[in-house]
Amino acid sequence: MKLASITLFVAALLLGSPVAAQTLRAHTTDAGSAPNTVTKLVSRYAGTEGIDIQVSEGQVMTRSMFTVANGGAEIISAIIGQYARLATGTGPFADMSTEAQAAATRLRSVFSFPVGATHILTWDGNGIESLDDIAGHRVYTGPGGGGASVDNEELIEILTGLHAGTDYEAVRMPWGEGMQAMRDGQVDVMFRIAPVGAAIIQEFGLSRPIRLLGFDEEDVGTAAFEAYMSVPGRTFIELPPGTYEGQVNQTSLELAGFSAAIAVNADVDEDTVYRLTRSFWSNLAEIQAAATFMRAVTLEHPFTALNMPLHPGAIRYYEEVGVAIPDALRP
Repeated sequence: MKLASITLFVAALLLGSPVAAQTLRAHTTDAGSAPNTVTKLVSRYAGTEGIDIQVSEGQVMTRSMFTVANGGAEIISAIIGQYARLATGTGPFADMSTEAQAAATRLRSVFSFPVGATHILTWDGNGIESLDDIAGHRVYTGPGGGGASVDNEELIEILTGLHAGTDYEAVRMPWGEGMQAMRDGQVDVMFRIAPVGAAIIQEFGLSRPIRLLGFDEEDVGTAAFEAYMSVPGRTFIELPPGTYEGQVNQTSLELAGFSAAIAVNADVDEDTVYRLTRSFWSNLAEIQAAATFMRAVTLEHPFTALNMPLHPGAIRYYEEVGVAIPDALRP
């Protein structure tokens, strides 16, 4: 070996060679949603640990859970209630119960976060002032083949006794198309999960008066509704009057709130998930500044409503910083 080559070789050993970023693939929902926002923030700060995350937006999460479980991607923003149904092979997974339960065993969590509430929005003055009034109308319930549309149509039936396809027309399409259909008057009511105060809801009130539909005391007291709300990750969120410009409601509403988790394929190596977890918590202040709904997420409460076992890499990080891990979250 020539002297110049030897010198360069030794210099490389002493200084270290650049390390190529590790690439992971993530699935999330449409832009503007809390899962999408959190996934992009996780992706941004993962770069500080040499992890490059390629984000695929606009995915149907019930399908993406299978994709990630089967190795077609590595990361997902999973709704906790949908994971509960995946693990039991119920709800939108009832027709593929065995495959769903097997897929659930191949997912592991990193942390949980709030995704907001199901906003049920209609235009003021169209005669729809409660969920009972949607009879005979076109209602956007969520993406076709997704868990949200199934859940929302189940909720309508529980609260009103109205059946999709018989008493009202349930319109299923991607989230973005559903919002456009609401703007264009192609549907009369829109279901949309979003943090309270979200811009994707506010935009409707900027064009004309809007009415939000919620629950009353009679709804909350029924056994069927209590069973619906008992699914892990579901809670009540209050929507005060005046939350949105153009909102005509004069009293507070109770809405169904939801939580989600950043989850990974169980086979992603421990060190990678450890660094991914560390990158999130090391940059939490900046993440909370970018997404105010994330202020509820702290190292004191990193597992709110979480029902998916933690990945060993995440466990390693939490043990390192002294966070107590519930036995139920250990794989």
